[in-house]
Amino acid sequence: MAKEIKVIQCPKCGSTQKTEVKPDFYRCDNCNTEYFLDDNDVNINHNVNYNHGQNGAPFNVPYSSKQIIYAVIIGVILFFFFLIKLTTCNRSTPQRYSTSERGNTSSADNSEPEITWDRSEKLSFVNASGKPMVLVVGEKDFHKEDVKDVYFADAYDVADNEAVKSTKLDGITKNSIDDYKIRTFSNGQIYFIVNKNKVFSFDKTTYAVSDVTTSLFKNASEFSAGLASVEFVYDNYGDGFNILTNDGNNLYYYPIVNKVYKKDAFYTASQGFNSLLPGAKDKLSFAFSTVDNDYENEKIQLVKYYYKDNGGGPKDDVRFGWRKDYGGSGIFTDASPYRKVFILPYSKTSGRIISFANFTPDRLYFNPKILFSDNEVVLISFNATAGEKAATSIQCLNAQSGAIIFTTPLSENSYLKNAIRYKTGFVIDNNSGFYNLSSTGKIINEFKIK
Repeated sequence: MAKEIKVIQCPKCGSTQKTEVKPDFYRCDNCNTEYFLDDNDVNINHNVNYNHGQNGAPFNVPYSSKQIIYAVIIGVILFFFFLIKLTTCNRSTPQRYSTSERGNTSSADNSEPEITWDRSEKLSFVNASGKPMVLVVGEKDFHKEDVKDVYFADAYDVADNEAVKSTKLDGITKNSIDDYKIRTFSNGQIYFIVNKNKVFSFDKTTYAVSDVTTSLFKNASEFSAGLASVEFVYDNYGDGFNILTNDGNNLYYYPIVNKVYKKDAFYTASQGFNSLLPGAKDKLSFAFSTVDNDYENEKIQLVKYYYKDNGGGPKDDVRFGWRKDYGGSGIFTDASPYRKVFILPYSKTSGRIISFANFTPDRLYFNPKILFSDNEVVLISFNATAGEKAATSIQCLNAQSGAIIFTTPLSENSYLKNAIRYKTGFVIDNNSGFYNLSSTGKIINEFKIK
């Protein structure tokens, strides 16, 4: 078949400049690619070979002196680049990476697991320098299988939200549900109880923690058999411990006055004027009245009252609120005569009440609570309306005149427990953390632990 090729181009670079090395075989003058024509005059096949000589024999491509110099320089640069890279890699800290399920992201995994509180109890206090602090007692979770049941008492700076001292608690017996209680006594001493069998004291100056389970009770022979369990008495009953000894005695101990009471003697010592200890003084306090079934539509009152304070000794709860006084105990009917009273005579005596008055007679309160009070101010909380989820407000009143010093509305309904006062503000326990308020009611920051 006749062969007719109008234009033969290099199948690699497309150049038409070529040299015929033998019949139907060509070499591109531009890229040195060899190609040939098959018999059907259609296909052009090529063979790439960079090391052929002329006329089909092995050949050497001539290089200029500049090309050789450039090649040497590039080679030297590449050599030093890989040498530096190798040295840097050897000095680098090894890193571990974790890959996501999608396989397109990776992240360093050198950090230790975050330590969090598993279960804890918190108490705010003012340290020796006048700064607001928080004591946290409980069990920490290190998120490691080989570290379990580690108990700590940590002191935190409220303003910085940082721990200033951490103390590991040894000798704690694990319970199915761990229990922690913290209390500040009227003399300023802080105690905490872990699992109802260990008592610790906490120093507000050094933040030192001491196990006083034995030393606190060593001067009372009633505890010689040892302690089976120990708890604080109720808040309203003063600065005491309720103790069950190993030989089965239920006792009450008040360390400030160093008094031990059996159950019946305790109730007698906590009520009335005749059982007051030497040195009892008049003290100002505040309370919100309760609504009794007898008078369900009566308004809640903020009550300012004076009572005889028994120092560090036992005391009784005080309850104000409109009730029917039938003049004694017994069985009464709707026909029985009664008086409408704001506090029952028995309650007034047992609470050692000297005088009381409605402190804010024109006010209407919903779900109110006393957070803090002293001779200068009273800090309260209340809801905006009677709605169950109504937003909560914090309010500070002058303890003498009743004038409002500030009101701080919160954005939601909040359960507030109590508060402390320091030189320039208040710290309020909101159950999940603490609000740090200025003396004008501005929320400086919110303290929370992890």
